Amino acid sequence: MRLGISMSKGALTAVAVDGKKPIWAGSYSFDDDADLSAAMSELSNELPRHPSAVGLAVESDLCQVRVLNDVPPVKSKDLGRLISTQSPRWFLKNGDPLIAVASRSRSGQVFAAAIGSKFLASVTGAVVTAGLGVPRVSPATHVVGTAVDDGEWVRTVGAFFETVEVSEASVLSIRRGPQNGARQFVPRDFEGFGAGGDGEGAAIAWAVAIQRSDLVFESPDDRALRDKVHRRRIVAAIVVAVGLWLGAIALYGIRLNNVRDDATNRLTELQPEISEVLRLQSDVDRADQALDTMADAIAARSDDVVLLGLLTESLSDSVHLVSIRRSGANVTVAGVAPSAAAVVALLERFPRFELPKLVGPVTREVTATGVLERFGLTFLWRSDHD
Repeated sequence: MRLGISMSKGALTAVAVDGKKPIWAGSYSFDDDADLSAAMSELSNELPRHPSAVGLAVESDLCQVRVLNDVPPVKSKDLGRLISTQSPRWFLKNGDPLIAVASRSRSGQVFAAAIGSKFLASVTGAVVTAGLGVPRVSPATHVVGTAVDDGEWVRTVGAFFETVEVSEASVLSIRRGPQNGARQFVPRDFEGFGAGGDGEGAAIAWAVAIQRSDLVFESPDDRALRDKVHRRRIVAAIVVAVGLWLGAIALYGIRLNNVRDDATNRLTELQPEISEVLRLQSDVDRADQALDTMADAIAARSDDVVLLGLLTESLSDSVHLVSIRRSGANVTVAGVAPSAAAVVALLERFPRFELPKLVGPVTREVTATGVLERFGLTFLWRSDHD
């Protein structure tokens, strides 16, 4: 349940709502601060239950309202502070320091309202003392602007009529005087109810109960307290966010450790199978290596057979080879023949033998069959596998 209170000089009208539906209403009168506290206490005692929030609209016979056109362009959050510091420029002095609020319309006009700080403290104190909580005190004229459609609306404020021109939920002008044919003030979606007292006051109270006005009178101390609470909430939100972030990191670390432990346990369980697989793989690797060695030996042996065949084919029967050594493509042979130079010439006739040449001294030996030359020579020979 929310509670709205409309306050004019000497009169209070209160409406309690559930959602937008009015469920209770009452009217009270007062003469001074003591009567105001008593009226608030009586109001509190008659409520069906304690309200969750209280909005209080102060009529323009208790506060000053203006529409200004010569306000410097400042940010919305600084507009009320500017009006407060320059309040003597736009508002009448009454010996009570003024607290001002303001909002700028899309067309540039500034709606401003001012209230005495001592009077605001007495009103707020009366509501708090009655056990209703801290109220949001707003100018009733601004509540009218946010509660009706565009156009001109007239309502009774004390002993005069107040005509308010509204456009896009902003107050563009305020005139006091005869009714001049403007529509009677009725809030949007307000169907009325059978309650005694001031009908317009009940409408204002209903309007301030169902919506939170963005213009709220606050003393400097209240504003400082609100800013302090706001900063504390921001710090608390940051602390909560950091805590959640650290908690997420801790949870991720725990999850990661669990996964690592599960993987370690699984690998431990599979260790015998893994060892067997590795042993088999080692056996296969050794078998492949043995096969490669055998294949290389067979290839080398077949190359040697081919080399011997080519040498036998290229050399004459009078040439006797004593030794043949091959290291890759380099072949070294030693033997005896009637002529060592003739052996080199025979090898040069075969393209497979490259760069044949004698190495070392050539010695002659006399045998029963004639003179023979003992020689050594080298050449290059590339097999089909090179």
